[in-house]
Amino acid sequence: MMTWVVTTMAVALAAAGAGLVALWRRVQKLESTGVRVDRMGEAVTLLSETAEAGFAAVAQEIEKLQRGPAGRTTASRATVSRRVVKAAGRGDSVEQIARREALSEGEVRLHLALAEAAPLVRKTGGRRAVVRA
Repeated sequence: MMTWVVTTMAVALAAAGAGLVALWRRVQKLESTGVRVDRMGEAVTLLSETAEAGFAAVAQEIEKLQRGPAGRTTASRATVSRRVVKAAGRGDSVEQIARREALSEGEVRLHLALAEAAPLVRKTGGRRAVVRA
């Protein structure tokens, strides 16, 4: 009889141990799932913020286009270059010149760089001149 009691208790203890191991595995799985859900939430937040900033930039550009051209639109490249160089000579910033001439800041910088390079090209005489900065 004592053997049956010990055997029954051993089986019950083994079943309880197996239940604890199964429970521990489920808790671990839930924790890892929670981490993945948190990471996914952060990714969705980043995506929505990026999309919102992109939509705001697109809306700003559309408004800018609806307002129409801000500067002179029929001027030749040489005329624009002269105005850009004169404005830079007066001390206007690249931003101010770009806004006034309805150009991007990169275009203003390009006009200024071309104006600086023009005397070097003229001195060497022609198309095959290499300008070294």
